[in-house]
Amino acid sequence: MESGTVLVVDDDESFAELIAVKLCSRGLEVRTAHDGFDGCASYFRNPSDWVVTDIPMPNLDGIEMMRSIRALNPQVKTGYMSGAMDEYRALLEREIRAFGVIVLLKPFSFDNLVDDLTRADGDTALTANVVDLPSSRPAPFACSKAREQR
Repeated sequence: MESGTVLVVDDDESFAELIAVKLCSRGLEVRTAHDGFDGCASYFRNPSDWVVTDIPMPNLDGIEMMRSIRALNPQVKTGYMSGAMDEYRALLEREIRAFGVIVLLKPFSFDNLVDDLTRADGDTALTANVVDLPSSRPAPFACSKAREQR
């Protein structure tokens, strides 16, 4: 992925900013939002090639946010990240089958995120395997309150 746009949505502002810095260092244009409502508003104002989102968030979770965004653009490329995979396993399995999303268990390597976006970027039918869906394990950090970065 040499260029492109990514919307990162996570209620942990520091984590979203770390992802944004890493993706910007690879030549991507990145915006961040702190919850599903702000993510929808940001996407509707300025659609991006990718939406990389946390799942559990205040006000509107990442899966519901993506349903709203897909009403506008059913082909938007999506990456989900969460430390609670077991809780969302059935929903994520449907997302993988229907939309070929990428799924990352928090904590993850930022290089893995970049590699996953790069690998999947040129593929209109993203490939993901439900068998490879990771199991949850406790995350070693706590979330903090976030705000949208514009």
